[in-house]
Amino acid sequence: MASFEFHCDKKEKPSFQKDPEVRMKNSPSAKGKTLEQVQEKKLKGKTGQILVTPTEVAPALVVRFLTKRFIWEYDPTLESTYRHQATIDDEVVTMEILDTAGQEDTIQREGHMRWGEGFVLVYDVTDRGSFEEVLPLKNILDEIKKPKNVTLILVGNKADLDHSRQKKDNIQNNRKIKNEA
Repeated sequence: MASFEFHCDKKEKPSFQKDPEVRMKNSPSAKGKTLEQVQEKKLKGKTGQILVTPTEVAPALVVRFLTKRFIWEYDPTLESTYRHQATIDDEVVTMEILDTAGQEDTIQREGHMRWGEGFVLVYDVTDRGSFEEVLPLKNILDEIKKPKNVTLILVGNKADLDHSRQKKDNIQNNRKIKNEA
């Protein structure tokens, strides 16, 4: 399981680049909104993580966020730590991003989960297995964060590859995850 952590020094909300390509499609309350618009309500003033299934999805999101462009070639297996400054609501905030590149073990992953206050679960819409890993990950988060409720955002990445999308039972599974959230 790869994960990215982000932390804002000023306790301001974390943010992704405003990008019309990053849209929330499966949630009625978030439909048509950017990830930033959803985060603005859910993660305001909190530390958080982006947790993803072990695919090339994770490094692509971090590279896109940091450089504001898509890079075709990079090594998704190297663990990296980044500090990134962004202006959010006219204030400069510094974020720390840890890309574990899927190299973390269970103990490390649980330590990362204890640190975060909000989580973005990311799966690859073209990889059915990555979607099926979301619910067990959510259950681990719930157990670690008991008795608190945890802010979770589910993101299906690679929506531009809709022709390769693996849709079987996704609607039913999305409802199950939503109902358990």
